[in-house]
Amino acid sequence: MFPNEINNDIAQYYNQVLELKTEQRKVVKEIDAKTKSVRDANVKISTISKDNDYRFKELRDNGGVFTERTVKEGQYDEANKIEEALISRMDILEEHIQHTSAKLAVQKFGADPYRVKVTLTDIYRSTSYFVIELAPLSEMPHAVYHFLQMVDQNLWDGLSFILGHGTASSTTMQPTVDYWVAKPLMVEKEHHHPSWESKRFEDANLTHLSFTEHSTKYPPAGKYKYSVAFSGHPGGPSFYIRMDDAEESVIDVHQQPSTFGTVVEGTDILDRYWSLSAHQNLDQANDRKDIESHHLELLTIESMELIRS
Repeated sequence: MFPNEINNDIAQYYNQVLELKTEQRKVVKEIDAKTKSVRDANVKISTISKDNDYRFKELRDNGGVFTERTVKEGQYDEANKIEEALISRMDILEEHIQHTSAKLAVQKFGADPYRVKVTLTDIYRSTSYFVIELAPLSEMPHAVYHFLQMVDQNLWDGLSFILGHGTASSTTMQPTVDYWVAKPLMVEKEHHHPSWESKRFEDANLTHLSFTEHSTKYPPAGKYKYSVAFSGHPGGPSFYIRMDDAEESVIDVHQQPSTFGTVVEGTDILDRYWSLSAHQNLDQANDRKDIESHHLELLTIESMELIRS
């Protein structure tokens, strides 16, 4: 292939990526607008329901006498139809974002599966790493592409990896969960002065997902330990790694976290820093430095890189 042909192919590919990104931004704005419409409709339905309850009570108290304040069933049904239509439209928009995300991921990063190497250092400059295998694009395309873009733009370099106890996500996690969480927080090693580094994610337009993506197949039931998910709803930029295997207490499937990967290598690193910091016997530690390093609850993410086969 001649150089001119190569340049033409590159230019064509670049234009396609720009078009898809522009389309994605439009879809994100549209889904945000529709989300607001659904919320407004829910408020309207709630108001009508309360009004109808009052009117039913009035009818009962008056022996069923029909008054001017009779229940407006037609208005209630209309609000229900509006809500159903908006939810259906949102489902279509979410599917479009998923399809676009999968397409962009393959174009930019090649076919899945994807693995990401996370390199860490502790306060003694001791280096270690673990590897996250991301979920299949067929299950979690939006969350996977979102995370890959963070990795590609080095957004997590120099930020904090913190050991947490309690709840990583207040709506989904058991109260006794332990987890590692990556936060947009930079802690200067010498004096431990923290600084919030959310601006880099804002500048990259990668603060959070467009919606909370979930899959009934990923992660498989009972495979929660070492699973990786975005924090909060819709999720991001922080993400956490489960250090327990407890069943998640979620009634509504839409409240599940966006789980986009599993640690498949280096789990011993996560266990080592976690277990001895959480009141295990330290007699096996070789010296004071070893004991102190095992008590660390703050690590630094030196780098994240996509491992290409």
